[in-house]
Amino acid sequence: MAEGILVSNGLIWKQQRYFGIGTLRKLGMGNKGMHGIQTEAHYLVEFFRDKNRRAADPSFPIVHAVSNVICAVVFGHRFSLEDKTFPQLIEACDCIVAFGNSYFYYMYEIFPWASEYLPGPARKAAYSSDFVHSFIRQEIKSHRERGIRDEPQDFIDFYLDQIEKTKNITSSTFEEDNMVQSGFDLFLGGSETTATTLRWALLFMVVYPDIQEKIQKELDAVLSPSLLICYEDWRKLPYTNAVIHEITRFSSIILITLPREAVKDTTVLGYFQSSGQMGVGDSTGRQRSSPPIPSGL
Repeated sequence: MAEGILVSNGLIWKQQRYFGIGTLRKLGMGNKGMHGIQTEAHYLVEFFRDKNRRAADPSFPIVHAVSNVICAVVFGHRFSLEDKTFPQLIEACDCIVAFGNSYFYYMYEIFPWASEYLPGPARKAAYSSDFVHSFIRQEIKSHRERGIRDEPQDFIDFYLDQIEKTKNITSSTFEEDNMVQSGFDLFLGGSETTATTLRWALLFMVVYPDIQEKIQKELDAVLSPSLLICYEDWRKLPYTNAVIHEITRFSSIILITLPREAVKDTTVLGYFQSSGQMGVGDSTGRQRSSPPIPSGL
């Protein structure tokens, strides 16, 4: 049975998702308490300012900034650009996402046995997945050695506390494997899609300088130059807000959606799926039948 949040179902999915959403809210996600986003935005702005109009590849700094927001939430700390492990973590996540967005994924999805015998992208993605899981386990080990805090500071703190609270409940799904997979899901799902959206946003600003100019004028007119933008400012920035929504609508973020499993025989727009059969959505959002995803990917 699948673990974590993204590809699990049944009791595991219900408990892990409910706990995950509640914990993220306690840590400030979705409200004005997300100081970590402003911190990383500051570092990202400084990166561009230091280039002083010189050409630069913004890919890694953007991924670094976005991933650090998730790291602060899940692990309780951020990583510097000089850290040697963090680029490996980001590279592993890129490999996993690249495989999921490739035609190789479709091939291994149709012929899952092939991933066990043929070298190539599937093996590399599986190795990358193992690396990220090992990284998270090491973070959990560090948290355990430090001990459970009276006031949890991050997702792992809250999860360890939840394991202790539910250890005598037979129906509980809170244990280390689900904690590792939930951390993996939060890190991968919360960093790659946001970073990709930001890269698209930069591209559109270059392609449409007139829109970039209008956004800058609105920001200059509404915000103080000494203050970072915060979530509540969206009400005062209707044009900027509209452009952000248009970017998310127009951009191609991922090739396919997460797998889904029908709980009963279902027909949608002429597509039939029997109970218990797994399927994935394509880039149009339509769902098609498929075998299970290869183990470990």
